[in-house]
Amino acid sequence: IGMNDTTFVDTTGLSSLNQSTAENLKLLVDYISTHHPDILELSRRKETVIVDQRTGNRRVLKNINEFAGQGEFLGGKTGYTPEAKGNLISLFRIKNDELLIIVLGANDRFGETRKLHDWIQNNY
Repeated sequence: IGMNDTTFVDTTGLSSLNQSTAENLKLLVDYISTHHPDILELSRRKETVIVDQRTGNRRVLKNINEFAGQGEFLGGKTGYTPEAKGNLISLFRIKNDELLIIVLGANDRFGETRKLHDWIQNNY
């Protein structure tokens, strides 16, 4: 999908060798939005229930994303490692337009995203 400045070495996202750029992450969000919108739909829920197919046991998974469940939040991905600090990809709908905010290396990823979101919403 053209993410030429990105390296993924494991699927957990916990390796410091996993690296990307904001521009490449935008390409990933565009691809997911177009080809796998169900991923965004799942990521915007405050919680979801999973069922063990063998036992029937149900488990509630809670989303740690502070924007999950808000009407204008279309989906996103949180991330944190000690090396990279807090990272957050957030897709919002503001006045019929999509707004993508990517925060990398933040001490307060939700607060920084909220500041950008609010500024754009108030000045759009």
